[in-house]
Amino acid sequence: MMQKSEERISTKLMTFLLPTDMQKWQMNVKRVIKSLKKDQSDDYDTDYVDVDSLLNMYVDYFRVFKKAQQKKLSKQYHRVLSSSSENHTETSIDNVASIMLSAIPKT
Repeated sequence: MMQKSEERISTKLMTFLLPTDMQKWQMNVKRVIKSLKKDQSDDYDTDYVDVDSLLNMYVDYFRVFKKAQQKKLSKQYHRVLSSSSENHTETSIDNVASIMLSAIPKT
């Protein structure tokens, strides 16, 4: 896959990444870029990205992001439960759900 296509596809596919994380992603992709000639008579090389490596990186990034979100939501949930037990008030499921949803980044 050509590098230009990869940038466009990654931007559309990885909507869960923040812009700063997208820069880190691009740096990681640059490690697997291979410069090849389209035609042997050409004087210049074209940058390509190995599709298998790219798909593996997509899956790895998604796993890391998912695990980080799970930890963040778990901490938020425990914080809500501990504060409700300290106040001796009942926390409704709607309140917990609204707090948990506020912890998820909006894209």
